[in-house]
Amino acid sequence: MRVSRQMKHFLSNMEYPARPEDLIREALRDGFTDDDVLPLAMLDERSYGGGTDVSRSLADGSLGVSYAI
Repeated sequence: MRVSRQMKHFLSNMEYPARPEDLIREALRDGFTDDDVLPLAMLDERSYGGGTDVSRSLADGSLGVSYAI
């Protein structure tokens, strides 16, 4: 899954470690739409150590359960 430039910027500025629900909450707070955060809702339920970790999981398709947004 391709990660947008805006999402990469958001992920690089996020405070880590972070779980998918943290990423979703902060992305919505920063003005991303439900459609924008949908890929974050499909991440594996675990703690991510940084934006590169999240981007790699999205690109690799390492996705798990989805959260209600």
